[in-house]
Amino acid sequence: MVRARRVDDTMIAAAADAVAALADTTGPAGALLPPVTDLRTVSAAVAIAVAQAADEHGLAEQPLTNPVKQIHQAMWRPEYPPFELI
Repeated sequence: MVRARRVDDTMIAAAADAVAALADTTGPAGALLPPVTDLRTVSAAVAIAVAQAADEHGLAEQPLTNPVKQIHQAMWRPEYPPFELI
């Protein structure tokens, strides 16, 4: 999203922190990762955290003015034409 020149340790840590924050560790199994059914939410959270880290460390080539809006606008949406049986 921000066209970072490189990936640094703070960006990797931001991604790991974002994933960890969404894991439900209170259950009996104490999941280390969020459920795969929340993939879009997790992906957006990771992208926002990484973009903000890149911006804060001067690695962003594109301005980050509204991270949530920018990330959600850039996300791919699976839109398929209606399927017709023939």
